[in-house]
Amino acid sequence: MPKEWALRQLYQALEAAFYPTTQCVRILQRWLSIAYAHCQGNYSGHVDYLGRLYQKKVEIMRGTHAMCLTGLGGVGKTALINAAKRVFPPTMKIVTKDGMFVPLESCRIMQMEVRTNPNDLLREFCGGTGSGKDLTDQSRRLAFTNGIAFVFADEFQFNTLTTIASAQITKMLLALNSLGIPFVYAANFSMLHTLNKRNQQERQRLNADITEFVPDQPDSEDWRETLALLKEIAPETFVFDPVKDAITMHGLCAGMKRAMAKLLVIAYSSVHHKGYVGIDELTRAYKAGDYASDREDVLALQYMTTDVRRKRKDLWNPFRSVNDMAEQERQNSEKRQEHFADSSTLAAMPKAERKEHAQAIRQKPAKAAGIRNRDVTKSKLTAEELKRNMQLFRDGLKGG
Repeated sequence: MPKEWALRQLYQALEAAFYPTTQCVRILQRWLSIAYAHCQGNYSGHVDYLGRLYQKKVEIMRGTHAMCLTGLGGVGKTALINAAKRVFPPTMKIVTKDGMFVPLESCRIMQMEVRTNPNDLLREFCGGTGSGKDLTDQSRRLAFTNGIAFVFADEFQFNTLTTIASAQITKMLLALNSLGIPFVYAANFSMLHTLNKRNQQERQRLNADITEFVPDQPDSEDWRETLALLKEIAPETFVFDPVKDAITMHGLCAGMKRAMAKLLVIAYSSVHHKGYVGIDELTRAYKAGDYASDREDVLALQYMTTDVRRKRKDLWNPFRSVNDMAEQERQNSEKRQEHFADSSTLAAMPKAERKEHAQAIRQKPAKAAGIRNRDVTKSKLTAEELKRNMQLFRDGLKGG
């Protein structure tokens, strides 16, 4: 293929790849369970269903609050919602005794980036006309008639979060919440910070049930299986080891799947028609200009502190518990000490020795992969040593 066409095809294949991790399955099972409970509470049998079809006003028994799916940009929220569409029962048609055809759809995904107000949203949902309460009633009737047991609202982050825009987003979410159908809205951290400034009544309705979709751990089976799936997309070109290189590759993208896909594309671009993509090519891709924005995010996540959280609200969940944030900061501190000590050793090596060192690391058992030159008997680094090693590490990233 011509290079640009090959890059496009590769990126699309990487974006479409989906490995159902333990976390994914747990979330999907919960959503299915909630949808099932909704149906149990609102559909007691054929006679009751047909009778309610002809009632002037349909009431839906509410069982849940609005649910939020949040996480870092590129962690896989949209992919998870698309997976839910595949897991829920497919659309089918039934025929009532009086000959009426009724399409049954178990769930519906609504893309929010082009919607500007609640009336537009509800008109799209029910295909009706009018505004306000009339549209709400039409939407409830359609939801009951068609058996819609779950609604997903995605891509809210594409609306500019000014004061006016955040008020409109809140109104659209409350409009969906008023239908009484279980629904999940996907939101990035920036949007959650904005919604957290809304008044108490709105926060209670929209922020009561928040699920954070987090990156897989670098030493987890899920992360290794995800890398193995990506490797299979181009097995003759991708020569990295999903087990031995798992921790190192996680460090290059912080576990964000979109960033990992971008790294693979950048690395492939440099070897198109004449080479392979291994850990060395991925490391060079990490230092490339095309990856600069993602690299900044990765470094901020790896060295997350109170000061970084103050500057980068798009990288942390305001509803995460204080204990979780403290534990994350402690783990990051330990990783910094290991990484800086390793970086200072590598910086002092000649180029040939660095290559030998990299080859030796890849030959280590999977358990030790990514933990390089760690001396467990070594005393803790002083503040001055940490500062010096930090500078060496940054110089190494800039200089390649």
